[in-house]
Amino acid sequence: MQTVNDLMTYYPMTVAPDTPLEVVWTMIEGEDVRQLPVIDGQKLVGIITERDVRTVLRSEQFDIGSAEMVMTKNPITITPATPLYRAAEMLRAYKFGALPVVDDDKLVGIISISDFLDHAMEEPISDETIRV
Repeated sequence: MQTVNDLMTYYPMTVAPDTPLEVVWTMIEGEDVRQLPVIDGQKLVGIITERDVRTVLRSEQFDIGSAEMVMTKNPITITPATPLYRAAEMLRAYKFGALPVVDDDKLVGIISISDFLDHAMEEPISDETIRV
């Protein structure tokens, strides 16, 4: 059985809670990511998404805001040993784009819908796969 460990992105880019939103936005745009885990030391304290930043992009708070102001605090997480089907269920049920992956309370990766799509594109489609 495949697990999150098989598909996750290891040691993703992260930001600190006090990272200015301008820097967060530059990272999101420049690295073409949609979610950034927020860590304090080695502890995951939140996740900030492209959508989170867009909501304040045109507000007066954007220039003075930090990741901590708009992040989702204490996000739902999974472990590397979580079965892939369970991670997919969680992404779908919660309508998340990604889930942080933690091991011993330390961020070790992130798994996203894009990871699942990339994996699906690697699998050849046969006539047996397509059933009407």
